[in-house]
Amino acid sequence: MSSQHGGLLQVPQASQQRDFRVPTPPRIFVPPPIVTPLNQNLDFIEKVKQFESTELVGAEFLKTVTYGNFAARDHVLDWRYEERRTAQEILPFLFLGPVAAASDRAWLQGNGITMVLAIRDTLTAQAMLLAPRVPGELGIPLVNIDIKGPPQLIAAFPRAIAAINAHLSERYELSQSQIRPFQQSQPTTPNVPGRVLIFCESGNERSAALLAAYIMAMYSINMVSAIQIVQSQRFCICMDDSLKWALQSYQDILAAKRDVASAANQVQAQGGNNENANPGSSGSLDMQVEPQSTRERKRNVDDVYDQEEIMVDASNNGVEMMGDAPRAGSAPFISY
Repeated sequence: MSSQHGGLLQVPQASQQRDFRVPTPPRIFVPPPIVTPLNQNLDFIEKVKQFESTELVGAEFLKTVTYGNFAARDHVLDWRYEERRTAQEILPFLFLGPVAAASDRAWLQGNGITMVLAIRDTLTAQAMLLAPRVPGELGIPLVNIDIKGPPQLIAAFPRAIAAINAHLSERYELSQSQIRPFQQSQPTTPNVPGRVLIFCESGNERSAALLAAYIMAMYSINMVSAIQIVQSQRFCICMDDSLKWALQSYQDILAAKRDVASAANQVQAQGGNNENANPGSSGSLDMQVEPQSTRERKRNVDDVYDQEEIMVDASNNGVEMMGDAPRAGSAPFISY
């Protein structure tokens, strides 16, 4: 309500400024990666010697198929703006870049790429705008992950991780089958793991989020650290809030999987201890469960609708009627 004082009209002011924008989730702030000297391993690699996988396979799998070479070097100081048009090595077996890198025949051959993984929008896939032909001409398998938007990335992450791990395992088995006949004559044959190029249109959005999700799952690292690791190797990545929230949701799913796996391991360990203490038992917990026949069965919906309608006869002093006969043991209502 306005008031007049000293000939001036005074209008009360709002204590806080109004905001007319559409309600949105809070923004996720990711600090820039820490600058370290050149040719130095990333801190997360040094701390992850005993890392554990939380997605599809164990940590020993990744150590085996990469022949122990799962470290990465910092690339922040020598980054150049022109490098956004090419692909960069995020991990020794994972590369990130734009679609132009997937069409560069010399680059694919020079870096020993053995699989190309494209993460595309469904409309782009239908228009065949993100389908390079060079990998097929070189005999390199091409895997396409099509999504409609960032929310569908959450379901696409496990499928893409499974495809990458399956290819690494296949390349490892193929390499071992070729090396085994020549172990005596060529004992120093180099072990080269499979190498995968992950790309989207620019190599800065969906493909970067997918590579961050792989690091989160296989190295047990949180979302912020995974994004920093990818950005330290390819400084031009740009993830909006929708991609960050998709990674945040995937991080919650991974945390739930860790809890379930930990609980299952504890139950298995307790079962093994009980079996060792009681060799004659099966190791299962002895629980006293009341037999189903002795427990009172609860009524279901069919019982309620099949039951005869309960009628109240006012002339019989309010005694409840079940069909034609009064119910036994029920007291009549008090009449006023």
